[in-house]
Amino acid sequence: MQASKLIDYLKALDSSELRKFRKFISSEYHNTNEKVVRLFDFLRKHHPEFDSPRLKKESVIKKLFPEFKKDGVKKFSYVTSDMFKLLEDFMIDQELTGDEVARQRTYVSALSRRQLYKHTLLQIEKGEELLANKKPIDHNHYYEYYRLYEIGHQVAFTEIHLKGNKVFEELMLHLDLFYFTTKMKYGLVMLDRERIFNEKANILMLEEIVKYTQTPPFSDNILLKTYDALYRMLNKESEVERTTAYFQLKGIYFDNLEVYKIGDQANIGILLQNYCQRMAKGGNRDFLRELWSLNDESIRKNIYESFDQGQHFVFFNAIQVGCELGEYAWAEEILVDFIHIIPEGKREETKGICFAYLYCCEGKYEEVLELLRDYLFEEFYYVITTKYLTLRVYYEQGHDYAFFNFTKTLMAYIRRHTQMSEQMKEANLNFVKFAERLFRNKREKKYAKEELQIKLNELPNIAYRSWLERKIIEC
Repeated sequence: MQASKLIDYLKALDSSELRKFRKFISSEYHNTNEKVVRLFDFLRKHHPEFDSPRLKKESVIKKLFPEFKKDGVKKFSYVTSDMFKLLEDFMIDQELTGDEVARQRTYVSALSRRQLYKHTLLQIEKGEELLANKKPIDHNHYYEYYRLYEIGHQVAFTEIHLKGNKVFEELMLHLDLFYFTTKMKYGLVMLDRERIFNEKANILMLEEIVKYTQTPPFSDNILLKTYDALYRMLNKESEVERTTAYFQLKGIYFDNLEVYKIGDQANIGILLQNYCQRMAKGGNRDFLRELWSLNDESIRKNIYESFDQGQHFVFFNAIQVGCELGEYAWAEEILVDFIHIIPEGKREETKGICFAYLYCCEGKYEEVLELLRDYLFEEFYYVITTKYLTLRVYYEQGHDYAFFNFTKTLMAYIRRHTQMSEQMKEANLNFVKFAERLFRNKREKKYAKEELQIKLNELPNIAYRSWLERKIIEC
């Protein structure tokens, strides 16, 4: 039974939840089948892996239910079915217990359904208070208001209702807020995908909604102000307007971090970083330092910890940016003081690649090669970076044989690699070939700096452009 849905659900419970579930199924109000308790007490001993051979269905039936003489598998399925249903009920109960707003709304609905209108109105007011004080929030926050007032609307026709049109006005306002924030949030996702993947987005009424959000009573709403700035940053044709929107968004974002839910906090941070990267790649070096400043503030305010996944990539990118700007002391401080924010399974590998990159930029080439030998890198992006760092070391050390032997091997590796897109292969192959040209030019002095820069500019898709430009200056 290791591969069953029941086991999958039990694996998802932590130790505290297992204890609560034991109390849940021990209550006669929830469960009258003592065989469920017997089965659970056996299964919980194998948490969290549930990979023991003792969990084979036939073995469990034989050990726990010797009374199942006939049709044992069928009878056992009744027990597992009962347990699974109880587990579903338990999960729902836990969600309601942990969500004050949802619990209050359910309570208000129960009172209204029983025609306890006076008490319903009192509890609606309590629900309003809970929502007003709730942080963080997202677009669903306004839907919760709407659902609460929708119940109030049902009470509005009773003779004890004294609020007049207030409940209807609040219902409509929060319905608008829910619709506007939801439409803008996912409309912006579509616009970003359009830019990245060339997917033409057909988003009805988005521009009209953006205009509405700039007028009362919507113009002071933090989420709508955030999405408005995001829209202008992603959608305006003028670079000046986009950059103005970037700095407005950055200010709104860092001044109101507690307002955003975890996922939204991470996504907005990534969009800010992406804008800086696009501007820096477009030749605006000021935005490389802006990206460094953004990373520094994000790390120190623990924003990276809000990322569901990918903290290690974002952290490594921050270290790279700092190193490219010569902020070596900063990079080392961040590595020592904040490496703990990386999930344990990725921490050592990330630490290794970050220090290797730092040492390479500092010119500590032997330390780089030593680190690359000592660490086993499994992340694809890290593996590619180790190749780049090795090439840089051989280039700087000036060993002809080691350098050209490595570049030959590296180009074969890139061409046959199945995880790389064709665009990524082209960018990396262009980099290796151009690095070879620069290496030869150090000896032959065949090209002037200006000629090399022109040839580099003719390659729009090339990896590690900034390093190549620095090497051209040194020629």
